[in-house]
Amino acid sequence: MDNVYSSRKYLIQRIRKETREYFPAADRDPVINVTYLVEAFKLLDGKFKGKGGDIHCGNYALGNLYKREIIKDYEIGFGEIVNIAVGEEWPFGNHILYKEIHDYQPDRKIYDRVKFVESKEWSLTVAFNRSGWYSIRSPELGFNAPDKMP
Repeated sequence: MDNVYSSRKYLIQRIRKETREYFPAADRDPVINVTYLVEAFKLLDGKFKGKGGDIHCGNYALGNLYKREIIKDYEIGFGEIVNIAVGEEWPFGNHILYKEIHDYQPDRKIYDRVKFVESKEWSLTVAFNRSGWYSIRSPELGFNAPDKMP
């Protein structure tokens, strides 16, 4: 979100990440792991300062799996985090430009304390298997690679 203007001096982003691991046996349901992330970005004149582009990289080897699927639900916008980031001013030290409030963990208490007043949501699903098939999908952003590229 570039050139974001508001009286608030920061953005909040929260991510729900679901990882589904499929083992070779056809009759097995995937092992599902869900984790949550919450972070804040300081804005100056409506622009990110410091961290630069919001980058969430991952390295997911298959190991003994047949298939892996990673589903991320993103929400970013203006709001507050109850008892942590309240009001319009940047709630952390002036020299801090980015604050990871809650790293990916199964505990969702802080994730649920985010109260947006304005936000955007989208999802990203990445799937791949041992035979080389892959898919990268985001209905909100309008792509389904490799079939429909952005």
